[in-house]
Formats: sequence, structure tokens, C-alpha cells
Amino acid sequence: MRKKLLMIITVVSLWQLAHPFERTSWCSRLAYTFNGYSSTGSHHSPNSLKGKAVHLAQQAQRLEIPYPAQRGFFAVHYRNECHKTIWTAVHYMDFDGNWVTRGWWKLEPGDTAYVAQTRNSIYYTHAYSDEPSDKRSYWKGDEVYKHVRGSDETYGFRKYSIEGNFCTYTHRFTCE
Repeated sequence: MRKKLLMIITVVSLWQLAHPFERTSWCSRLAYTFNGYSSTGSHHSPNSLKGKAVHLAQQAQRLEIPYPAQRGFFAVHYRNECHKTIWTAVHYMDFDGNWVTRGWWKLEPGDTAYVAQTRNSIYYTHAYSDEPSDKRSYWKGDEVYKHVRGSDETYGFRKYSIEGNFCTYTHRFTCE
């Protein structure tokens, strides 16, 4: 039993290193990954390496160990749910307590980008669609105006707040 637990801890540690900001239950994702499609439909030989990995991942699911994102910070992602390509920037407080502005991430429709780690639940966004200026869509605000990546232009950022405990959080940009 002790060897089995050590193996589970090793598998869990490797998973956490490879996927530090995974929002879904890392145990279920681990089982899914090892099995290739589903932990419930596994028919791998119990003696094969893949079969053992699937079995260990299924056991790890029952341990209910906290998600990797529960390490004392928010992991902020941007997701483009609009049919247009967008350019995004973020303004957030870093771990040293300094406000930092970062950008630009080009997000095609359906793309996701990891943009920040912060202990502060407040962050600011600015985005615009990759279209001619007369047809451009904006996701902006007037709470904070900042330069992005050495630009002479200042951009208006909108304030957002993440509710709840430390987690992986995805900010969704929609066309609506």
C-alpha cells in the first residue's frame, strides 16, 4: 500500500508540474490523459504501464486533493469567445505589490492565453478587434489609463474583480 501511495504522489506531482494552472479537477484530467479519452472506458491490460497509470489516476481521483491553482494566487487566463481576432492587454498587481501592465496577446476565435498570476482579486482589461479602425470592436474602460509595451498611446482599462478563493480564472471576451 505504501508503494502504491508513493506512486500516486509521484504521478500527482508530475501532473502538477506539467499543468500548474489547470482549472478542472487535475485528477479527472490525469485519468483522462492517461487513458487517451476516458477513464471510465478503459480496457488496458492491468499489467501494462498505461493500465497501471490509468488505475493510479482513478485512485487519485478519490483522494480529493486540492487543485494545483489552490497555491495562494489567482491564475488569470483570457479566452476569445468572439468570432473576431482580438488583441488583449492586462493590468494587475504582481506578487511584490506593484501594478504591472502587460500585452499584447493576439487571440484568434476560441484561443486562450495565460496572462497573469496575482494574489489580488482586482485586475483590468483592454482589448480590441483586429479590424480596420472604422469597424473595430473594443473591450475597454475608463478606470485606468496605461501604456502597453512601450507605446506612446495610453489605453483605457476596465476593472474586474474575481469572486471567491484563489483559483484559475478565465476572463471571456464575447462579441455581445
